[in-house]
Formats: sequence, structure tokens, C-alpha cells
Amino acid sequence: MAYLLYKHRDKVTPQNIIIFSPNQIFNDYISNVLPQLGEDNMLRTTFREYMHKALGEALKKEDYYDMMEYILGSKDKPDYPKRIHSFKFKSSVEFADILEKFAASVETKERNFTDIIFGDKLIISAKDLEKLYYNDYSKLPLNKRLHKIRERILFLLKPYEKDKVQVKAITNEDEEYMNDAVIIPAYLAKGLEFDVVLIYNAGDGNHCCEEERLLLYTACTRALHVLCVYYSGRCTSLLRGERYSSTL
Repeated sequence: MAYLLYKHRDKVTPQNIIIFSPNQIFNDYISNVLPQLGEDNMLRTTFREYMHKALGEALKKEDYYDMMEYILGSKDKPDYPKRIHSFKFKSSVEFADILEKFAASVETKERNFTDIIFGDKLIISAKDLEKLYYNDYSKLPLNKRLHKIRERILFLLKPYEKDKVQVKAITNEDEEYMNDAVIIPAYLAKGLEFDVVLIYNAGDGNHCCEEERLLLYTACTRALHVLCVYYSGRCTSLLRGERYSSTL
């Protein structure tokens, strides 16, 4: 590594290199050796650390030491042959090829971009987004490509920041609310009035008991001028004019 950095010093710097080590001990060794050879430390990580950073905490991941403990101490378990076959397959060139083909298919998959509109102004068209994705940023990895498109959209939205609507969520702890858009639970809205009221999740599976019926009534009657109700499937029977029956 030190030789490559020395030979290609005009093209390669330590900041352009990441070293994947088998374990932290090897990482510590490299951190001591490279400075002694006159090279600055570069980014170092293990496959385990990189996996946790890339996949996050949502997915359950087997620790390397737990895997080795299973291999050495679980030979009598019924699923042992199946697990060993799985370990060998995931370490094979065949599995690596499958992953590479899948990654390539994800990058070339057709994207259904839509126009980005703020109010009644077109910020960027779906056609321009497609051009950024398939042409301008095509040489970037998928994650960086999408990140660059996001940055581009945010840049184009900057002139309209002064026009954006401030939205505040109202809770039991709030003693006052600003004169703008608010998100408020129905039980806190009693006695208040708004020019426009938006009610979501008013499908047939909701508002099916007496308490929820009263909350829906409270929410609907807060609107002075416009009331919009959103739901998936069928609207609740309370708003379809059907007879309401309460089961005790």
C-alpha cells in the first residue's frame, strides 16, 4: 500500500483509499505501520463495521464470533448441514456474481419520475429528472446518484423557501398555537375553528365506536370554509349517510 501511494502520489492520496480489514487488530496494526513508512493514515474499517453502518440497526445481523461458535459447537443440531451449506454458498464466487447482477439490475431499473411542483410552479420536470439519472449522473453509484438528484431539487427549491408553509404539531403541553398550518388531534380541537380542515384515515375500518364517532364529529365541525376528508378503500359509514349503530 505504501509503495502504491509513493509510486502514484500524483494520482492517489490516502483520502482516496479505504482499507477493509478482517478484524480490529489488523486495523490497529496498519494505523501504526503506515505512519512509520511516511504515509498518512487512510480510512480503515472492518467488513462488520461497514455492514452495520450500511444496513443500520433495523436488520438482525449475525456476529462473526457467533457464527464461528455455531460452526464449532453445533454439529449435533438438525439444521447444521443446511447452515454450513449456506455459509459456503455465501462465500462463493457464484453468490458474488448473483449480488453483482442484482446490483446492476437495480441501477438500470426503470424509474417513474414525476414532475416536482411547488404550489403552481414547476420546479423540475420528470424528463429533466430522467436526464440527470440516466445521463448526467449515470457514472455514479446508485446511492450517490439519487443523493445528487436530491441536492439538485433542494437547490432549485431554495428561491421558494420564503413561500413555504410552517407546520406545527400541537400536543397537550402547548398553551398556544401559531396562526398557520397545524397538526392537531381531534380531542384537542374542540372549541377551535380553522379556515380549512383536512381529516385523514377516515376509512371504513375507523371511527367504529362511540368515542371515535364523537371525535370525528368534532373534527368535521372545526372547518369554517373547506373540509377535506381522506381515506383508503371505502369512506367511514358515518360520512356515507348510513345508520350508525353502537354495540355495547
